[in-house]
Amino acid sequence: MVRSLTFVYISSIFLIGELTTHPLFADVPAARPQVVDLDSESPKEPLGSESIPSESEAIALRLVEVHLPELQSVLKQLRETQPRQYEAAIRQLSKAANRLETSRSRDPQLFEIELEVLQAEQQVSLLIARLKVRDSRSDRQKLRDAAERLQRSQTTRAEYEVEAIRQRIAKSQQQLDSAINRVETRKKDASELLEKSYQNMLRKAGRDEKRNNN
Repeated sequence: MVRSLTFVYISSIFLIGELTTHPLFADVPAARPQVVDLDSESPKEPLGSESIPSESEAIALRLVEVHLPELQSVLKQLRETQPRQYEAAIRQLSKAANRLETSRSRDPQLFEIELEVLQAEQQVSLLIARLKVRDSRSDRQKLRDAAERLQRSQTTRAEYEVEAIRQRIAKSQQQLDSAINRVETRKKDASELLEKSYQNMLRKAGRDEKRNNN
């Protein structure tokens, strides 16, 4: 049983790591450890660990409680039997929770997409662990269904990323067009702009044209 839990841990850490390093978050700074919302209510009292900040543990456990309940028993047994792996899992879950909250502040749609990917990944990792311990036709079918869910969610995320890039390109194109227009305007009105600039310089020097004529 401990072996299966270890495998679940390894799978979960790898998959959660994918969320925290995804290109969609390339421009997002690392979140500071702080208690995040993750759908109302205060997090339950953390289990406690001397080497894990209590806030990080509370964030991680809240994420699991609200969105990844299948991991609750896994974390509990990891804490009792493999504390180092428990601590590593808590750190990664805390990062994932903060990234999810960052995505929610940027765009609720992105939050839902990333949450679906994370949940699908965890479902796959748990089913892989179960099949590693004991083969089952039922679990094989569940794994196929979970793999399909994961593929759909990843495709949705890729589509969102494409649309986000398209919007950034469109915005950059607008900025480029505006810059080109400014250049063309300056060229068209070069003589007028030069005269205005020259007269302004004379005034600053106390030698405007009117005084010079006198």
